[in-house]
Amino acid sequence: MFKPKVYCIKCDRLIENPHGNQHYHKDCYYVQKKERSIRQFEALSLKADHLWRNERILRGLYYEYGAQHELDPDYLESLGYDFELYSVEKKLDGRIIICMRQFGYQFLKNKKLLICKI
Repeated sequence: MFKPKVYCIKCDRLIENPHGNQHYHKDCYYVQKKERSIRQFEALSLKADHLWRNERILRGLYYEYGAQHELDPDYLESLGYDFELYSVEKKLDGRIIICMRQFGYQFLKNKKLLICKI
């Protein structure tokens, strides 16, 4: 009996002795399942917590550019950031920091902003 060759959807390698409707290697299946769980959690969190999107954008930019990189507010808006949503304003060393949860930002005199980890 002829069995068709089945290739992993994630890595495009041949799956030896596939069973049923197997589409992934065991390792690839685990990675795919973890990525799917993260996406589902983000989608549910976004519905329940409106600050989640802002927090996620700040976190991504903080780890991409670092703490001392000045960013244009228009760039954040183009990513979907909503400046009207925030958790609290804190005053540290004479600076006003607008906070979400773990990340926040402060406006500079040149109308740019700095992202900081709280």
